[in-house]
Amino acid sequence: MTEYPDAARAHDHAAAIRVAHARRLDHVPKDLAALVRHGPVDPNLPFPAFVPEPARGRTAVLTLLTALTARELDLLLFVEIGTEHLSGQWVTLDDRGFVYAPSANWSRQSWSATVPWLPADDATRDLTLAGGVGTRPSLGSATEPAPLRTTARRLLRDYAAMVLDELGAQAGARARQARALVLVERRPDWAWCALAARELTELVPPVAILRGGELYDESVRLPTLIERMALDVPVRHAVHLVGLDLTPGASTRERYDVLLRRGAIPGSDALPLAEVTLGLHGAPRDGHELRVVGPDPRAPAQWREADRTRLTASPGEATVAATMTAPGRVEFTWIRGAARRTDDPPPVFERVEPLDRATTSTPVPRPWWPRTAVECDVLCAVELGGRPAETGARLDFVRALLAAMGDGSTGFGWGRACVLGYQDHPLGDPQPWEGVPDPVRRVDFTTPNAAHAAIGDWTRTPVVDRFAAPLERVCAVLAGTELDWSPHVPTLVVTVGRRRPHPYVGNLDPARAYTDNRWDEDLARSRAAHRTHHLLVTEDPAYPTTLDDLSARRTEQAWRLFGADGCFTLGHTTPANVLRFGNATATAVTGPPLLLDVIPRAGRGPGERG
Repeated sequence: MTEYPDAARAHDHAAAIRVAHARRLDHVPKDLAALVRHGPVDPNLPFPAFVPEPARGRTAVLTLLTALTARELDLLLFVEIGTEHLSGQWVTLDDRGFVYAPSANWSRQSWSATVPWLPADDATRDLTLAGGVGTRPSLGSATEPAPLRTTARRLLRDYAAMVLDELGAQAGARARQARALVLVERRPDWAWCALAARELTELVPPVAILRGGELYDESVRLPTLIERMALDVPVRHAVHLVGLDLTPGASTRERYDVLLRRGAIPGSDALPLAEVTLGLHGAPRDGHELRVVGPDPRAPAQWREADRTRLTASPGEATVAATMTAPGRVEFTWIRGAARRTDDPPPVFERVEPLDRATTSTPVPRPWWPRTAVECDVLCAVELGGRPAETGARLDFVRALLAAMGDGSTGFGWGRACVLGYQDHPLGDPQPWEGVPDPVRRVDFTTPNAAHAAIGDWTRTPVVDRFAAPLERVCAVLAGTELDWSPHVPTLVVTVGRRRPHPYVGNLDPARAYTDNRWDEDLARSRAAHRTHHLLVTEDPAYPTTLDDLSARRTEQAWRLFGADGCFTLGHTTPANVLRFGNATATAVTGPPLLLDVIPRAGRGPGERG
């Protein structure tokens, strides 16, 4: 008779396939194949692909987590039955109203510790748990195998009771509050996993059972799995990002921009909550702290810190994405910034962990701000050479900046404005030969409206040198006595262009064409004499990477100096943002970055997923 050997071989082979599926293999490994009774298994048998069971129970669990967030439940207990471990996790709310599944409330025990007489060998134990028999010594007593199942049931019940007692002791008095049990079945097709689920269900009936879908991936730990699901639950309190309020006369100097409104759903799809444009002002060496806060449930008028991230990057405008990766935890990723050098270190985000996420209440520091608003003059140097669209965009930006100064739309009082337009030498030679017109057109310091009118007829000029423009002449003007500088107020020098000053040509330095100094020396003299702060607005931050190495280094050196206090990208930034940033730089304000713009994810509203 071959019926029994064939049936035994098929039974063990099916169990071996279940083990291979759980271990993410596309074949039955040799150590498992060797255990199949009446083997070996025919190697020509096709290996069936794993067909996961659809996710079940998620809606019920989300309902429970929503009830927990609304404080209709006090505790949730998740008990997980996996192929390697059995574990339990108490879930509560932290003091900010977010679902909280800390490792301190997580208990895990291996199958071998739960049922000590399981085989010590991994392959044999896995085959047994999956329902196979295999060619191995009998478990327990050779003369009395019947009590094995009874013993296993008793051990599993003992473990379930231990988990409930242990986690209940950790929860303390909360164990007597309203609670519910959720059963998490990782591999319900494994015989011993199914047995454990039945024993637990008889001991404490679960309110919800989770199985299928993403649960088959046992590399995702239970606390992480719970926090992922909790992201699909409406938040109890709004979440804000802290920035500076630059409005003169404001009652506070913090600005709180909403990242997530009360009742909105963060979403487990890892899509950003918002795209945030920051103004990174001051020295980057200490980093720029991004603080996420929410109202204190015990005192809604008070703000409590929920999360903090330190961003180290060059000053200027930067755009980041804010994503909630776990309940109450917001992480930031870099989108773009106006880098000045290709060898600048990449931006670094460093999360600053609270001392105790569940109990700490870190006050948000008040940024320093002067009692009265500081008035600034603005000098714009704009590159006129280029294609019509390029030069037109630069001039439009300068005109819009002057208009914003004049109409007071930025909320600040501005002083005078000056505009320098630099164009290529018609002969392509940067030397000031007799009869050659000055390459710099100028409107001396006057009212913003008058400066706006004075450049109304400015237009593009041809490009003669594709690598350089006569910025060295601009530096000579800045260092000279031709302009009516004010000794009483700081001046923002906003350079709107792309090309660098002219470099050395043989033994002749074009940078000495207009003074006895190099252009960088002229720029340094100007900064020392006139309290200037330099901002760069360029339409193509990647422009140096398109040049040869020597030209790239020279361009990056120029950008580092002309954008010493901040860099911006034409087309992404706005004149108002440049002015707000410049005012904060000139004022030497301390505190968090400026929140220049916060764009929430489309469609985000209470009870909605973006």
